[in-house]
Amino acid sequence: MFTSTIHISNTICENRVTVTDVSAIKDVDYSVGTPLDVTFEKGELVKVLMFPIEDDQIVEDTEAFKVTLTSDEPGVTIQPDTATVFILDNDAVVMVTTQSVSIREDGAKAVINLERVGDTSVPHTVK
Repeated sequence: MFTSTIHISNTICENRVTVTDVSAIKDVDYSVGTPLDVTFEKGELVKVLMFPIEDDQIVEDTEAFKVTLTSDEPGVTIQPDTATVFILDNDAVVMVTTQSVSIREDGAKAVINLERVGDTSVPHTVK
């Protein structure tokens, strides 16, 4: 969870939330709910923003997006104002761990090792 300290000199503080793709893509890798304007009443300390993450079943690198909080109101400072959200892939990857094999033609069998990493809770077929 991202926590930002907001110093308020008046009774109500209206803030705008901006979400920016870094390597993740909005509505493909994550969703943005509404509203994207957040109002803090005087004395209110915490607001929670939630961004559902899509499980796309595609093996990919870690992806990211940024959430920035701003205010046009005088007397309001926000520190820090930006959080980077990293989406860690949970899909399985199978890799060949045997780099080379030398074997005679006398009926022996070549043995190639495969290693599966990532999510192993579901079956995974390699073709």
